[in-house]
Amino acid sequence: MGPERKFTPTEGCLEHNFMLQEVLDDARRNSKQTCIAWLDLANAFPSIPHQSLFYILQKIGLTEQQLSLIQDLYTGSTTAIRHSSGLTNPIPFNAGVRQGCPLSPLLLNLAMEMLIRPVLAQVNTAGYSLRNTRINILAYADDLCILARTPQEFQLLLNTLQEAAQWIGLTFKPSKCGSLHMLKNKAQKTKFFLNKSPIPILDEGDSSQHLGVPTGARVD
Repeated sequence: MGPERKFTPTEGCLEHNFMLQEVLDDARRNSKQTCIAWLDLANAFPSIPHQSLFYILQKIGLTEQQLSLIQDLYTGSTTAIRHSSGLTNPIPFNAGVRQGCPLSPLLLNLAMEMLIRPVLAQVNTAGYSLRNTRINILAYADDLCILARTPQEFQLLLNTLQEAAQWIGLTFKPSKCGSLHMLKNKAQKTKFFLNKSPIPILDEGDSSQHLGVPTGARVD
């Protein structure tokens, strides 16, 4: 099962929520240490720079003709806002994918793939083992969940993710993120950071929701 579940006709997000709950249950049953963070990107759809997007498309292997078609669609684009006196002057459209365009979910998907890959590359050294399967990241559209066994591994993954996001031109909203560190079936007060900003800590009885599904509600 891949780490990314979004914009598909399957119940992939439910699969990921189920897997995440299985990790929590496994950690409780076996008194394993685990660290989990629910991460939220700030306005991924409207904020990814076009130049970053073009570079990503080139790196993943689009042909010159395919890349040119997308560049023509975005380069030099403008928009305008209608108001009571007419239209505003043209506003340059230099970042973000087009709202309502059927190509936009795919483009964002590919951009998120470049965010995920550096974390996946560390799955054998930083991740959680669940029934002989190692997991260290799950993706829900522009929301991410990362997992590791120790705080040291975990902070390393956070740093990797932050560096990748900065390279792409995306930013996280630490205040809308959440972290959970379980040790011997108890939630710990361990602090984790994204770009030097602390991530809110989930305490006993707290939960985090993705797509309306709470996880981490039973941390005792």
